[in-house]
Amino acid sequence: MMNLEKEVFKTLADEVVEQSAEVINSFGSRPPASIGEKNSMIHIAEGLKPFADEPVKLEEFEVAPQAFFRMQMVSGVLGLLAVVGYWLGPILALLFSLSAIVVQYFQLLRYRLFLDPFFSKSKSLNLTATLKPVGAIKRRVILNAHPDAAYEWRYNYLFNRGFSILVGFMLVGMFVAPLISGLGCWFQYKGEVQFQRYCGYCLLLLFPGSLMAIFFNNMKVVAPGANDNLSGIFIHAAIFRLLARERKLEQTEVMLVFTGCEEAGLRGAKAWAGLHGAKFNGPETMVLTLDTIRDLDHLKVYAWDMNGTVAHDAETCSLVQKVARNTGLDVPFGTIFLGSSDAAAFTQQGFCCATIAAMDPAPAFYYHTRLDDWRIMDKDCIARVLEIVYNTIKEVDQS
Repeated sequence: MMNLEKEVFKTLADEVVEQSAEVINSFGSRPPASIGEKNSMIHIAEGLKPFADEPVKLEEFEVAPQAFFRMQMVSGVLGLLAVVGYWLGPILALLFSLSAIVVQYFQLLRYRLFLDPFFSKSKSLNLTATLKPVGAIKRRVILNAHPDAAYEWRYNYLFNRGFSILVGFMLVGMFVAPLISGLGCWFQYKGEVQFQRYCGYCLLLLFPGSLMAIFFNNMKVVAPGANDNLSGIFIHAAIFRLLARERKLEQTEVMLVFTGCEEAGLRGAKAWAGLHGAKFNGPETMVLTLDTIRDLDHLKVYAWDMNGTVAHDAETCSLVQKVARNTGLDVPFGTIFLGSSDAAAFTQQGFCCATIAAMDPAPAFYYHTRLDDWRIMDKDCIARVLEIVYNTIKEVDQS
């Protein structure tokens, strides 16, 4: 397989940064289901129309955009109710604290539509663009990324170096609270009033964690989202345009599927995969998701997703890893321990997927903060991922 010169990818990397800057400067903030997200998606679609072999599709789907961002607040309020309710009866504290865990389990760990019924609905968009091969379609590669941006994580912006400790404190408190409450119920049953009171005092120590959870998201600030995830959007778009100009794919159809509202709990990917999954039972199909391409030292093929609960296709992940090795990069497999990418929604619908991300999982200082601007994008990292994506498609076509 004849590789392109690396200078080609460096030039494309410049374009990725320029296009990211244009979206940020032209359309303002892009929280899920916002006018900024919608206008950005329309702008991206217009830029792809001259290169696509079929009309670029923009499909609406319904979403409760605030539900995912309010889960920390809901759990924090339940935690405070547990602290207060304990003095009325330990059983109240037990019920409230268990409810906080239930919210986090379904909303964060499993990305279910758990809180959505309690929040107002809006419309968002998914984009699909298609590039046909010169011959019969025997294989298909879906290039996936998301254009929306997250509301700011207040504590990652203010205390990046101590952020993991703060999150750990909140999570430990959430799981310890029902244990203390349950112990208080036992002492109440046994008539041990003094020990029951001690449990209440211990529960008071968890009060700061619940208060912190309530203010976890700064709903007045939206991250610019240059790295997360305009980098993924415009890397895929650049490869799509490059392949359209080349017209050398023999038997592989390439599709761009840009899914909205990823930051609201993978809602666009869930909608698209659920609606279109049954249509892809013919040619062998793989999905390659990009999410936050910035820190080359942390470049990984994420084989496990959605808090480590979803395993992507081993063969697809190995293929991407092999291609990366052929470009001169030793890219390890990784696991998304806290959070998820859109690929998880595709895998759950039966697609063969892999995710490429390049971000310090500490997390990075810019992750979900106002610092995620186009000025800190890393062109070298972007160029290397452009090369991997291009050569992965070529490898699939020639396999």
